[in-house]
Formats: sequence, structure tokens, C-alpha cells
Amino acid sequence: MLEYCVAYRNLGTAPVSQFVLTDPVPFFTDPLPSVPDYGGKAIRWSHGSATLYLTASQGDDAGEVSGGVVRVEVGNVGPGEAGEVCYRVQIR
Repeated sequence: MLEYCVAYRNLGTAPVSQFVLTDPVPFFTDPLPSVPDYGGKAIRWSHGSATLYLTASQGDDAGEVSGGVVRVEVGNVGPGEAGEVCYRVQIR
């Protein structure tokens, strides 16, 4: 099992709106739809001091895993704001 974490930060002086983080799942792995450390969900998303756990399903929250891509609709990221999206995979 591997955990992938993708960090983001707005280094500019203006806010970024409608930011969507996407990360392709490595072709030699299968994303885990349920991770015990993530409250039984598939994605851990930290932004500032808040941490959310998101499902892999499309349309029920800000995250999804579909077509070999992890996607999180982050939304607005103000100057200096940062976050991280993590997910786990099983090596085939």
C-alpha cells in the first residue's frame, strides 16, 4: 500500500477561485475506496486548520476518484493559503 499526498499553496497576491486539484492514479495501482485512517472514506483533504474526509463517489461531496484520476474541488484559495490532498493505493 502507498499513500500519495499532493500539496498546494497560493504564492500570489490575489485569490484563486474555482481551483480544482487533480492527480492521476499511477497505472500500476488501484485506489482504495475506503481507508480506515480516513474515517472509512477515500480522500483526506486538509486546508488551513480544517481536515475533511471525502468519498470516491462522484457528486456527494467535493472529492471523487473516477477514470484513474483523484479530483477535489478546493474552491477559493486566498493569498498564502495552503492545503494537501492525500489518497492511498494498492500496488497490483
